[in-house]
Amino acid sequence: MTKFAHELVTGDTLDPLSFTVTPEWNQQYCYAQEDFDPRYLAGRDAGSAEVHPTLLLSMSAYTKSPSFRLAPGTGSIMGEQSCTFLSPAAVGKRLDVTFHVVATYEKRDRRFEVVESTVTDEDGTLILRRESHLTFGSNE
Repeated sequence: MTKFAHELVTGDTLDPLSFTVTPEWNQQYCYAQEDFDPRYLAGRDAGSAEVHPTLLLSMSAYTKSPSFRLAPGTGSIMGEQSCTFLSPAAVGKRLDVTFHVVATYEKRDRRFEVVESTVTDEDGTLILRRESHLTFGSNE
């Protein structure tokens, strides 16, 4: 993707992101949230630990796409967001995030982009669906 974020149109995609959450990385999010639920640290019933939801939210932001670019002097502004968690993600599995512009619209003389991010694991299980409404500001 060679466009700046504010130039994206319906149908555009940003480059996908793949990552694997280590126990240590997950634990840092647990410490930051002061959330020591055993499912995030040791797993349930001797299964693997679950990835903390805040880590999934952080990594599914469209700014995490390798092709995300802001034009000089601009910034992105979150206008609205909805997230649906569909399945837990397991620590140690590869997670893949896709980013699609599903709509654009104008509101209060500002152009908005609606970006859908999805997180799936290496087995193809859908983990998270996120819809973000974004606009852009500049220092001019």
